[in-house]
Amino acid sequence: MDLRLALYELAHRHRLTPQAQRQLFDAAQLEQEPASLAPWFWRSVAVLAAALGGLGVILWIAANWDTLGRFGRFALLQGFVLATGLGAAWRPAARAPLGLLALLGTGGLFAYFGQTYQTGADPWQLFALWAALALPLCLAARSDVLWAPWALVAMTAISLWTHAHTGHRWRVEPGDLGTHGLAWAAAALLVLALGGAARRITGAGPWAGRTAATLAVAMVTFTAIGGLFYETVAPHYLLGLLLLAAACALFARRRGFEIYGLSAAALGLNALVVAGLVRLLFSDHHGEPIGALLLIGLASAGLLAASVNGILRLARRPANLPPEPAGAAREAPAPQVAAPRAGDRLGAALQAAIESGVLPAEARRPDSETRPWPVVVLTALGAWLAAVPLLGVVGLLLGDLLSRGAGPYLVGLLVLAGAAVVLRTRDVPVFFEQLAVPALLVGGGSLGFGAFRDLPVQAAAALLAAMALVLAWALRRPWLRGLLGATAAVLVMRALSPDPWLGFGRRDTTTPWLVLHAVLALWLLALAAQRQGLNGGARAPWAAALESIATGWLLATLAGLAWFSGMSFLVGGTLGNGLAADITRELGTRTRATGPSALLLPAASVGLALLATALAGRAWPSLRRPLCAAVGGVLVALAACLPALGGVLLAAALTATTQRWRLAAAAALAAAWIVGSFYYQLQWPLATKAMMLAAAGALLGAIAWLAWRRDAHARAPERPAPAGPQRAPMLVALGLVATLAVANFAIWQKERLIAHGQPVYVELAPVDPRSLMQGDYMRLNFRIPDGVRHELDSLDSLVALGRPQAMARRDARGVATLLRLQAPGAPLAADEFLIELSPKDGRWILVSDAWYFREGDAARWAAARYGEFRVLPDGTALLVGMADERLQPIRP
Repeated sequence: MDLRLALYELAHRHRLTPQAQRQLFDAAQLEQEPASLAPWFWRSVAVLAAALGGLGVILWIAANWDTLGRFGRFALLQGFVLATGLGAAWRPAARAPLGLLALLGTGGLFAYFGQTYQTGADPWQLFALWAALALPLCLAARSDVLWAPWALVAMTAISLWTHAHTGHRWRVEPGDLGTHGLAWAAAALLVLALGGAARRITGAGPWAGRTAATLAVAMVTFTAIGGLFYETVAPHYLLGLLLLAAACALFARRRGFEIYGLSAAALGLNALVVAGLVRLLFSDHHGEPIGALLLIGLASAGLLAASVNGILRLARRPANLPPEPAGAAREAPAPQVAAPRAGDRLGAALQAAIESGVLPAEARRPDSETRPWPVVVLTALGAWLAAVPLLGVVGLLLGDLLSRGAGPYLVGLLVLAGAAVVLRTRDVPVFFEQLAVPALLVGGGSLGFGAFRDLPVQAAAALLAAMALVLAWALRRPWLRGLLGATAAVLVMRALSPDPWLGFGRRDTTTPWLVLHAVLALWLLALAAQRQGLNGGARAPWAAALESIATGWLLATLAGLAWFSGMSFLVGGTLGNGLAADITRELGTRTRATGPSALLLPAASVGLALLATALAGRAWPSLRRPLCAAVGGVLVALAACLPALGGVLLAAALTATTQRWRLAAAAALAAAWIVGSFYYQLQWPLATKAMMLAAAGALLGAIAWLAWRRDAHARAPERPAPAGPQRAPMLVALGLVATLAVANFAIWQKERLIAHGQPVYVELAPVDPRSLMQGDYMRLNFRIPDGVRHELDSLDSLVALGRPQAMARRDARGVATLLRLQAPGAPLAADEFLIELSPKDGRWILVSDAWYFREGDAARWAAARYGEFRVLPDGTALLVGMADERLQPIRP
């Protein structure tokens, strides 16, 4: 049970006075500085420094600076990887942050390789190489600081490989089964490698496996649904069902039980079953829609109820429960309360309160109503699978009453009242409780339809927000209050905004910023009211309700601030193509604030960040030192560049200093997303952003090092904490040798191709979009004759076949024309040569479809009409430059 909610329950049960309640909370040490704050804080600063520095390096690569020459830049990048890797091997205490720097530096090295030598290597190849070469480093560090980003890199490689070999954005075809099957197998192996028994070998924590599991379930679910709605059901659907069912069985095992993975897999499985039912019932367009929708809604609700009920039963198995705390028995009061076990903060607070006379001797801990947060997320998302078809039933039954009359209100109130009665019943079985949650959505949706129909949009949203808050007070389940609090926050955002999409549709910046921070201010007022005005046992139920509601409210606000900031780094690549990826990429296209807002929003963000640092220092004395103030200064500087960061830092400071650790972790995740979105902030040149992030990372790293040196004399001599296995230095060295060997061998190969390849020009037609990771570039479309294109289209698979080769002939100017595909081993005429084709987005292209150039040089390259290649006799080709219509090279 949440510690605060348990304390409020004790205060209400024993009718404590406001002073006694404060003493009870003091006994729980909820607002005292944690004993291990200093080492934890400086480790976090070191990791943040590594993340900022590594992102700065990648941005520097993306800027495509032309200083130092390509060999100088390769030497600088390899030196960076070598130095950080050696530091990770030499200093076990700093292995995680230095290892993260080395991992990001390795990615930057191969990003620059792909940017410099454009041989048609697809991005997935660079990500796969990055993941493979960073593996020894992760094994040495044995920390999620490395394993979580490594999982993201590996899953990005799998996603990019899939879309490179299919290229279908909105459909899944039966012929793609081999490609998707291999991708799913790779994702499943990744999940297995980062979880369960393998953790003894890898040292990975829970979040690396959860990252991989989330992405893998999303990949399987969306692809299988795409296969389901193909003209004839593709085999992907059945394979997806089997795979997710196997995942549920794997995560549900008594040994190695993983509630997060089980909840994610159950949600994906429910979605596939419901989608299959939709396809089955609506494949005949002459059927009865009301009956079909009703059946789908009831089946969805039943699946959700069965899933949540089953997961909670599995979680409550004796093997999956923590040891029973001392003093938890509820028999007759004992003369003396046994000492609580280590880490049992509620037991310790209870014992201290009894000993000090705040609570009577017979006081016992409250009944626990634990609802793990992954199950709450499953409930929130799964309920919509049932609510949407049931809302369709309501709409069809009401007919014309939807557009006039009181039908939506009558139905909504009846359904809402029935659901509320069930959810207010204390001992209702979990199965029936979960059936009532979709009904709650249906009732609220029906009322919402009527309100938005009859009232101004903002007034309707405000009315529904008030209704959600009233329901949250009436329905006393903490997890349900949190969900309703999040719903109320979203509705208040809409009520405060004059724009239907909070300003997002018209690329406004000021409106969503003001709305989101107004909602954040309401959360701050709620905390103040809870702290100052809701003391004492009589008011404890109100304070407990406000605690749960405010939790959901803040989570929705943090999600909104992250959404406001735009797409974060690497997210688009991980999602690949399709609807989800397009929606997410659209986040990155926000324009900068103009007029007074261009100054006011950063200034306000700075003010909020300064307030956050002041509050943290006031609450925790250890943070009042000058070095901590310097850390705060760096964060304030970042907040000046990222208008959403200041509010998130304030939320993080308040939740951390009041020991609401899960909310603090959510705020940290939102802050990481916002900092990652800096890559896509187009008002700042990439080079400027690179220098800013690198400088911030270097400064934070220096501060963390000074703090470590300052405190070194105060630490008693002791054996270093196990930061990895005894073979960790050898693993780091192995990774460094492999990385440098692969990189330099590849560089030698490409330089040899440049030196000895035959010069060839091919006509092209460039366009100019934005790159995934590597800065400005031109999209290229080299001319391939229709006859060759038809031959390529007739190839059965991009996976099963090797890369085809085209036969080409040069004219007197050196311009090549592709004539046909060449069979392996077929003879060539004296004036003919081979050139290899590459797979990209489900089609074959000539070597590369992009040419990278320095940011801001687009006008120079707009004159390009030909691509300049170097081609070896075996068909290996390299794009080395661009030429104008007179075949004159275009120089940077």
